[in-house]
Amino acid sequence: TVSFNVLDPEIETLLNLKLKRSPETKRIDQLDYSLVWNDEFLRSAATRQDWNLYSKKAAPDAHKAFYSGEATQAVPDSKTTLKALDILKQYSENRVETGRLYWTNIDNVNEHTPWKDTIRLSNLCQEVLLPTKEYSSVFDLAKTTYKEGDGITAQCFLSAIDLARITDDKDYEETAYIVLKSLDNLIESMSYPLPQMEATAKHFRSVGVGLTNLAYHLAKEGKKYRD
Repeated sequence: TVSFNVLDPEIETLLNLKLKRSPETKRIDQLDYSLVWNDEFLRSAATRQDWNLYSKKAAPDAHKAFYSGEATQAVPDSKTTLKALDILKQYSENRVETGRLYWTNIDNVNEHTPWKDTIRLSNLCQEVLLPTKEYSSVFDLAKTTYKEGDGITAQCFLSAIDLARITDDKDYEETAYIVLKSLDNLIESMSYPLPQMEATAKHFRSVGVGLTNLAYHLAKEGKKYRD
């Protein structure tokens, strides 16, 4: 998944790259795209305001402000201006047409995150929200320890509990412990492509335990989802 935000000067092109009618020289069918917006953009769309686009290279402060909940549209040197509502309409139409164009409200994410670090993007299914940070040098990837301020490659270790096989609350509690312990052991024992990835994985220990077979479990119990 490639994430890009609503400040990107190439947003009109990026929003079309999943469409079948886009030129084959630009289209990558097996790639998915995720649009990152914030509350400021949604307010601008709701009030039919102009929306300024900024290159990250030309206006790094605008992009920094975008992820911190600060105003971005007061920053000078904008190269392109579009209607915020037009961007939202283009996204919505292409989302309906492709089904594979995703979105993240980064203000909502960073308001509710337990992380001190800023979150800038999500994964394909939009359920993993972890901090990422650029590396200052390619040699940082060889580091065997992590300290605050280092580059971060987000890694999440996932598993799920089959609800249809759970018999009671005690069984659920024991299963949840075993699943979580197995993920913790996996973080310790697995091999990593780069030393820094191992260091960050063991430092953050980001795990996610989901639920599966919920529909069958509800049907077996004679319940509906609203119950």
